[in-house]
Amino acid sequence: RISDAANGCDAITAATSTVTITPDLSIIANLADITECVGGTTQLTITTTGGSGGVLTYTWEQSSDNSTWGAATGATNSNTYTPSSATAGVMYYRVRVSDAASGCDVLPSAVATVTINPDISISTQPADITECVSGNLQLSVTASGGVSTLNYQWEESNNGSTWADISGATSSTYTPPSTTAGVKYYRVRISNAGNGCQTVTSNSATVTVVAKPTIAIAASTSTICVGGGVELSATPVNGTGTCVIQWQNSTDSGASWNDIPAANGTTYTTPALNSNTTYRAKYTCSGNGCCN
Repeated sequence: RISDAANGCDAITAATSTVTITPDLSIIANLADITECVGGTTQLTITTTGGSGGVLTYTWEQSSDNSTWGAATGATNSNTYTPSSATAGVMYYRVRVSDAASGCDVLPSAVATVTINPDISISTQPADITECVSGNLQLSVTASGGVSTLNYQWEESNNGSTWADISGATSSTYTPPSTTAGVKYYRVRISNAGNGCQTVTSNSATVTVVAKPTIAIAASTSTICVGGGVELSATPVNGTGTCVIQWQNSTDSGASWNDIPAANGTTYTTPALNSNTTYRAKYTCSGNGCCN
C-alpha cells in the first residue's frame, strides 16, 4: 500500500504477487553401477524431484580413476546417458543436476562404476575322440568373458551340418554316448545373459566309436605227426589306439596260458610238437573302452 501525507493524496494498493518457494532438487533414483559386455547399451539414469519446475540442466562427467573428472563423451542435456562400451575396462561416471531458478542448489549424483567385460571367447576347443564301444571319454571346452556364469548347450549332428540340442547337456563337459559303433559330430553353444554379450559356438568335434577288438586264428593244418609244426595265422579286427598281438600256449587244455616270447605278429609257427598243445592269440588295444 503506497500513500502520500500531502493533502488530497489517496493511498493505492498494488496487485497481488504470489511468491512460491519450492524444495531444492533431490534424488529419487540415483545412478546404478553397470556391468556389461563390449557392445552393451545399458543406460545410466537419474530421477529427481523438487526445483522450480523449469528446464533442468544435466552435466555428465567421466573419470578413469574416480579422481580426475572431465566431460562425458557424447553426453547431452538429459537425465539418461549411455556410456561407451567399445573396449573392455572400468570407467566412472557422475552427473550434476542444476535448476536456473534463484536459490536452487546444484545436485550431485552418486558415482556409478561401469565395467565393460570382454565378450565370450573359447581358449580350448573340443577335441576329436576315437574310442571303442562303451568308452567314456569326455568332450570339454574352456571359455572366458561375459558378465556372469556362462551357459553351455551341447549340440549333436549326424552329418556335421544339421544340429540339434542335446537335452541336459549344459555344462562345460559332455560324455557322448558310445553304445554303438559309428561317427557323430558335436559342438557347444556358450551364452551369457549380460547386456551386449554375444553367443559363441565352438568348433565341431568328431566322435568315432569303433567296435571292440576281436581276433580269429586259423591253422595251416589241424593234424600233424609227432615232431611236426604248424603255422598259425591271426586276423585282428576293430579296436583303436595301440593294438598288440600276443601268442600264447597251454599244455593243460586251456586251464592256464603262457605268453610265447617275441610272438607278436599275425602269424606264428609252432616249434616241433611232441604232445597236444593248445594255442591262442591275445589281441589288446589301448583305446578307451577297448578290451582284449
